[in-house]
Amino acid sequence: STLDPETALELVTESLIRVGGGQKAAIFLLDEGRKQLVLARSLNLSDGFAASSSSIGLEQLDRLLAFHAHQPVLIPDLAEARHSPELHRLLEREGIRAYADFPLLTPEGMIGQVSVYFTDAQVFPPSQVDLLKTFAAQAAIAVANSRAHAATDKALQKRVDQLSALEEIGREMTSTLEPEALFSTILKHALRITDAHLGHLAV
Repeated sequence: STLDPETALELVTESLIRVGGGQKAAIFLLDEGRKQLVLARSLNLSDGFAASSSSIGLEQLDRLLAFHAHQPVLIPDLAEARHSPELHRLLEREGIRAYADFPLLTPEGMIGQVSVYFTDAQVFPPSQVDLLKTFAAQAAIAVANSRAHAATDKALQKRVDQLSALEEIGREMTSTLEPEALFSTILKHALRITDAHLGHLAV
């Protein structure tokens, strides 16, 4: 029901704990360059863990296996997992004993993954896994829709600003007969419309 990206992310992260029964949760989204996943929102994670997970390169397969495989990754007990030493230490310091990663898959492709963390070893019954898979599918659509709406809204606002600027430019240009003032007005608005830092006007 929400089209605000930040609200959607907050709801997804909170619901991960409610649905999955974990104590901590995070949502990672693919960045614009499509080279890494960034931590978009987390809940109950320490600042140190969040900082270490703020961006994860796509080559880090042990952390992004769900993203690459398009399948859930379940780790019932960290002690029995085959992780890199760095990842094992990171999870252990955070007090994480088990976790589940689920891909965020939309009709347009992968957009990220969600993770729910547990402070005790777990047994993941099929019903819980199916519930989390269904939730992840709904979450992917909700996040994608809110981001698409925000992008459309931003583009529309930019167009409105451009048209308003052009109207303002037209009024100012027709109201002055002084060349220097006219040139200054043209260049000032050209920079503002294009978000440029430098510019020049040649006659």
